[in-house]
Amino acid sequence: MQDGSSSKQSLGLDVATQGQRILNQAQIFAISAEARSRINTAYVTGNFVGGAAGSITASALWAFGGWIAVSVAGAVLS
Repeated sequence: MQDGSSSKQSLGLDVATQGQRILNQAQIFAISAEARSRINTAYVTGNFVGGAAGSITASALWAFGGWIAVSVAGAVLS
């Protein structure tokens, strides 16, 4: 029986991730008010491409060496 701590941790991680994205967008929007649309497009596209590349890489690493390979790659890239 779980005590709900996993759900609380997931919620905390989600809130922290969303907060980081908001802070990142606030920083990039400060670059140029006239170019906000283009900057936001580049930011969102970069997030999507990065996430897709990370998923592909993690899948290949998982097939190669399981959690150890994925964790080592994450530690190296962090």
